[in-house]
Amino acid sequence: MMFKNVNGVDIQLTAQEEADRIAESNAGIALKPMQAWEEDMKATDSTIPRWFEDYVTENSVTLAPGRAKDSYDAKVALRGEKP
Repeated sequence: MMFKNVNGVDIQLTAQEEADRIAESNAGIALKPMQAWEEDMKATDSTIPRWFEDYVTENSVTLAPGRAKDSYDAKVALRGEKP
C-alpha cells in the first residue's frame, strides 16, 4: 500500500495512482545506465573532444602510438558500450 499526504492527512493511493508511481520509478531506474554512460563520455571529452574523434573517424586518420591514440581508442570503445 502506498499513501499520499493531503493537507496533513495520509490517504491511500488508488490502484491507478500506485501503478503510475511504480511506472515512474521503474522509468527512472531504466535511465540510470544511460546517465552513467553519458557522464563517462563527458569525462573523456577532456582528453579527446568529440570534434577530434569525429575528424579522426571520418578522415581515416591513423594516430601514432601514444596518449592521443590511447585516449581515442578508449573513447571509441566506450562509445561502443552505449546502453
